[in-house]
Amino acid sequence: ASCLEHDLDSLRARDNLLGEELATLRRDNQRCRADQASYDLSRAQDESKAAEIDKKMSEQKNKLLKCEDKLLQTEKNLQQVTLNHATDVAVEEHVGSLGRMLRHQWSA
Repeated sequence: ASCLEHDLDSLRARDNLLGEELATLRRDNQRCRADQASYDLSRAQDESKAAEIDKKMSEQKNKLLKCEDKLLQTEKNLQQVTLNHATDVAVEEHVGSLGRMLRHQWSA
């Protein structure tokens, strides 16, 4: 009977050890799940920030394209103004030379 009691005590001790190991493993598992949840949340926040940055960059690119269009239109307008000015100067010079010719003919 004492051998059986000894075996029973050994089994109880082993059962207690296994129970403690199981409790430790459960705590570790809970910690791992919490870490995973924290990681998943952090990753989702990072992805959200990245999407926001992509959106802002896209908006900035659109603004840049609009500014480039305005700049091209301004350059086109400037070329037209320059051409008009050159035409005005040429007409003024031509009118001036015609006036000099007419004055010269009148005085002659």
